[in-house]
Amino acid sequence: MCAVTTGDQNAVAINAELTFLDEMWHTFILFTRDYAQFCHRYLGGYIHHAPTTYSEKKQTGHQFQKNFDDFLNQRKSELKDQYSIIYDYLGEETLIKWYETYGEKYTKEYIKSVRK
Repeated sequence: MCAVTTGDQNAVAINAELTFLDEMWHTFILFTRDYAQFCHRYLGGYIHHAPTTYSEKKQTGHQFQKNFDDFLNQRKSELKDQYSIIYDYLGEETLIKWYETYGEKYTKEYIKSVRK
């Protein structure tokens, strides 16, 4: 998972539901000029890449084990906020593509099978 922040400090996480997007993002970010222009045009500012650290993953695991219901409620709240940000910045069509169409088509298994 990676956290990304727009110029106005809204956070979006590239999580399991968006594994395909993480793969595309890692390629896109290498084309720095195009990537920077896209970020400024569509997202209001440059989006920095901030991979989840080992300690952050460990903390998430502890939260999950400590109180599953709280963890689940927090996760639902984060996804709701994320959907709203994606909808506001990129539109309904993108939201549906990312979470339904592409999520079903580009599973983790599929990505592993085509990764070089």
